Amino acid sequence: MFAPDKLLTRAQAITMLWREMGGPAPADPTNPFPDVPPGVWFDESTNWGFEQGITTGIGSTGLFEPARNINRAQHIAMLWRWVGSPPAPPSP
Repeated sequence: MFAPDKLLTRAQAITMLWREMGGPAPADPTNPFPDVPPGVWFDESTNWGFEQGITTGIGSTGLFEPARNINRAQHIAMLWRWVGSPPAPPSP
């Protein structure tokens, strides 16, 4: 379903990136986030995102907060890390 006016959760955002990469299996099956239970639909994607350095969770809490709506800054940070953290272009 295309729903441009709906909010996007953190679990949905990392899962979209993971699926874009073909859904690779994480190297370590142990998820680092205590609020991501084993076997949920976003378990592998959050684990993969952590291994790739795309997400580190929320602040210093150690949590991923999968049901929390992702804000623009968090989403851009994930996308920036996903593409390899390129340097900013020079100022005009």
